[in-house]
Amino acid sequence: MANNHNIVVEIDATRENWKLCVRVVRLWLVPNFKNKKLSHSLEMVLGDRIHTTVKRTLVYKFQNEIKKGKCYSFHLVGVASNTGGFKTNHHPYKLIFQFSTKVILLEDGAVPNIVYDLVPISTIMDGGLDVDYLVGKVALLNSINFDLIIISTIMLLVRIECTLFGEYVDKLNASLLLEK
Repeated sequence: MANNHNIVVEIDATRENWKLCVRVVRLWLVPNFKNKKLSHSLEMVLGDRIHTTVKRTLVYKFQNEIKKGKCYSFHLVGVASNTGGFKTNHHPYKLIFQFSTKVILLEDGAVPNIVYDLVPISTIMDGGLDVDYLVGKVALLNSINFDLIIISTIMLLVRIECTLFGEYVDKLNASLLLEK
């Protein structure tokens, strides 16, 4: 990472001209529920450390430029308090893309690939997890079969309610159809 970049832990509301070198670890479009053809926002989690939002009026500008798993240098991003009913991480602030925000694709090795703070399953099962924070995968597993085995094993002990999005819904449905 270049010396002229800020690190995520430095981010606060004292300025609006942050320059970051990050890996996009989660990326999704939030649909506009009134008009399915439009997106409400583009949301992402950077390095499992800070949430980032691209508001509706700027989605068209950035959605084809940013890909999950890729490294970027983001310049001139704004900052807001990390408030709301559900948060993706514990950082007190989130980033907001502005019209002036610059996105520069970097080489994949520019940012470490594994930077996750995994939540132990015991914390989830014991009810010790703050329900205002979203929890992703319990472990870094690439196969839906492993995910299903973990879910099946857990379900023998206790019932877990979860919401799946995107490709995981399709994989789960396909797997359930194979079992029939």
